[in-house]
Amino acid sequence: MIRVASFLMMLVASAGVAFSQSQSEMNHQAKYQFEFADKALNKIYQAALKKLHDEEAEKKFREAQRAWVKFRDAEAESVSDEMRGGSASPLLFFGTKARLTRERIRQIAQRFELGPVREEDNVGADSAQDAAEIFFKAYKAGVKDRAFAVAGVEIVEMLEFSQKKGQSPTLEYSATQEGGFISYEGGGLNLFGEKGRDGKWRITSVEFVVD
Repeated sequence: MIRVASFLMMLVASAGVAFSQSQSEMNHQAKYQFEFADKALNKIYQAALKKLHDEEAEKKFREAQRAWVKFRDAEAESVSDEMRGGSASPLLFFGTKARLTRERIRQIAQRFELGPVREEDNVGADSAQDAAEIFFKAYKAGVKDRAFAVAGVEIVEMLEFSQKKGQSPTLEYSATQEGGFISYEGGGLNLFGEKGRDGKWRITSVEFVVD
């Protein structure tokens, strides 16, 4: 039970879920986070397919991806079974799927050089607030590559970067204790920073908010 509780805390932290939320709200948030991660994975997957040069390579990559999806779903089922019938089971299920999906995004991005593959491209910032502000400015400008300076591809690909979205009159930014908050019509986005071993801060988790 201690191991499961620790894993739950890790999932809550990685998903940007607040401990003040009810269990139902945390379950919903975990599902929401997975859906965004899954959309990001599909974008990276399609981009990777375009880098393959023949049908045989494409066939093998598709087979590998289908096998990985089966593993991810089976792993999530197994992990959530530790809380079988409990109210936190959905949090374990969707939290595990989201975590594995983000890991898969990183794997594909590194293999096909989609995103900040070199360490020097992901320079980080001096504080969580600085990292969040850099991320916001990249989003506002509609320039995805700038966001890679403070966030991994698994975070960046969750959002649609465009000048049209960046020029929206409802788009606003405010610093928070954890990083920053981007508000727009219909919702917002909490950005959570984390300090790396190099002493630099990066956006490692996001929380989508719907009005």
